[in-house]
Amino acid sequence: MKDYAPERFAEIVLGDGRYAVRYPFPKWNIRPTVLQEPRLFPRVFPELSSTDHAQLSETFESKARRISEKHHQLLERGRRLYGTEGSLISGGFREHWPEKIKNEVRQLAHASTLLADASRAHAKAAKLRSLHSSGRDRSRKSARRDPGGPGKYIVKISSSRYAGEYSGGATLAEAVVEARRFKPRVGAGATIRVGYFTFGKSDPEDGRFHVSRTIQRGS
Repeated sequence: MKDYAPERFAEIVLGDGRYAVRYPFPKWNIRPTVLQEPRLFPRVFPELSSTDHAQLSETFESKARRISEKHHQLLERGRRLYGTEGSLISGGFREHWPEKIKNEVRQLAHASTLLADASRAHAKAAKLRSLHSSGRDRSRKSARRDPGGPGKYIVKISSSRYAGEYSGGATLAEAVVEARRFKPRVGAGATIRVGYFTFGKSDPEDGRFHVSRTIQRGS
């Protein structure tokens, strides 16, 4: 397994490196991340409403279950192929197993834990009192901008050297996460917007893009 920095691993698994950044917070003797202290969310992820947090909690919980199942399947395969003799190592594998399968087990175990932690943190953030008023305001605005009906969430990127439209997922929250993945690639000069694309009546691709969030505004 490649030894990723925490921010990079969080970006790969959760879609955003901010999950792994540490910040000072009262009554902590360490600098916690948002996964350890969900009350940091309004400061670190100010663009997310309580509804967004609830949706992301469900999304990460679903992904955690899938990764956990892959982890258990890989362990079962290792036991079948290489036996259960020898020392049991954290993650569930045996010391004498090949390095390749041990690395895969470690990576899946780490990803599963990270996804489960993110799901719990977002679930707690969705209940934060400080988010409810501003979250309701943002949700109302998003509801006005996202008309629903036949369509899809997309990420739209505009710049002199990088432009296009990309699938954003099933919900606005998933589209926001997907949009952030593009930030390191497109540079500061690109504009990244997230919204709902309503299909045209005669031609699905001849529709209208309703902007919900501007993730990055280029120069």
